[in-house]
Amino acid sequence: MKKVMFWNLRGIGTSKKRLRKLVRVHQPCVLFLAEPFGDDSQLSYWCDYFSFSACISNADKAGKLWCFWVAGIQVDVVGGSDQYLALMINSNILISTVYAKCWYLDRRVLWEDLLNVNAVQMPHVILGDFNILRNDSERRGGGPRLLMAMEEFSSIIDAGGLVEMPFIGNKFSWGNGQSGMARSWAHLDRAMCNLKFLEVFPMVHNQYLPRRSSDHSPMLLSLSAALSRVLSSPVVIHEDACVYFEEFLKATQSSSLPNLDDLILGEVSIGQTELPHLLKGIIRTDACGLPQIRKC
Repeated sequence: MKKVMFWNLRGIGTSKKRLRKLVRVHQPCVLFLAEPFGDDSQLSYWCDYFSFSACISNADKAGKLWCFWVAGIQVDVVGGSDQYLALMINSNILISTVYAKCWYLDRRVLWEDLLNVNAVQMPHVILGDFNILRNDSERRGGGPRLLMAMEEFSSIIDAGGLVEMPFIGNKFSWGNGQSGMARSWAHLDRAMCNLKFLEVFPMVHNQYLPRRSSDHSPMLLSLSAALSRVLSSPVVIHEDACVYFEEFLKATQSSSLPNLDDLILGEVSIGQTELPHLLKGIIRTDACGLPQIRKC
């Protein structure tokens, strides 16, 4: 198993084409989806649509998590609730995926469940949408989060001996899609693991992919490849560029140009592309929708 993907896609109907492209390009062995807003009876259809061999959900517990995996991987469910699924992969790795409740009192049950799963003392990775920050520096704009809720989240991470994975891209994985002073971002999606997992996968890292059809960024965990800030895939680079310029060109149609720092922070995965110096040269787009650049 080399790659795992998680995405709170906020509706599979609006994101199915992009998701199928992401699966084709990155080829994750396991795919987790939060808030698919789809009928669970259609789970097998989506399994075939995305070219996976098996699937499961926590819909029987009133949850909003779907999981797909490829052939050749043994998956056993070892825990679950309406906020998480814990899976044993090939009898030697634990993966817990999370879609946490918004109300901090509801999340206390989740924190206890995750600590119980982690107590098994096996390589364990936890990833998903936690709907809370560790501290107030993990947001830009918007109102402050409840201090008690952030302290509880941090204490659970420490109590479980968990560490956040190295990452590339923009860690502000959620954006509200607003403009001007109303715009805000937050680090709601993350991937953490225990030290036993790092012993098995010392080069593991998380990549935040660009936001498109959802207000959340997809996360791609690479378990074996070395961490690099240079993307090797032209397809991924092209996708990043399209996201950046689409948002820039839409913004130029308003009464005033956006703050470019905010635009870069919100829509471009930092370290994947270095496009800001090109903005002054945009004069039009070609037939494919890509910008025509002139030297300044």
